[in-house]
Amino acid sequence: MMTPPERLKVWWRARSEGTVGMFSEDGLPWPWLVLSAAVAYGLMVWGLLAWRFALDFHFWSLRMGGLQLAVVLVFVTREILFIQWCTLTRLRQPVLKGFLFLCLYYAAAGVAVALSGISGDAAAMAALNLLTPTGVFQTTFGWGHNSASLYGGALQAGVIGLILVAISNRLGRPSLVAAVSEG
Repeated sequence: MMTPPERLKVWWRARSEGTVGMFSEDGLPWPWLVLSAAVAYGLMVWGLLAWRFALDFHFWSLRMGGLQLAVVLVFVTREILFIQWCTLTRLRQPVLKGFLFLCLYYAAAGVAVALSGISGDAAAMAALNLLTPTGVFQTTFGWGHNSASLYGGALQAGVIGLILVAISNRLGRPSLVAAVSEG
């Protein structure tokens, strides 16, 4: 899923010139993730409708499945774009460090959920939904608890926007080789 920085920079320049599109294999991974999620949801709907007489089928399962898929898509997109941004920085072993930063994020989220659990299960579930994608799979709280998942997804979509801005800033910089050769 990770495009090497050199190929990503070439894609960025070609995209700004209008010669390639978003779905290039050298481009950012998020369009492919969205397309894959749409295909997955379509296959899920098709499968549920095909087996609706053999299985215990409820139309709310389509809504719940869509919500679960959307929340997971947002979090996975954020994580992959964060690691892609790490590859554009001058970190040594950027993928490993990006993975470790994500582990640190989830450890901090676990601490925040545990601390909010002191106030009660509802506060812990709200924190879990805001900070991680796992809360959307908790079915014992019913449909109403998923509103925090939507807020968490919106918050993470904002984070995705910030990461995309950071990536475009990195890719928009002139390369050092061109600056040295001109001077």
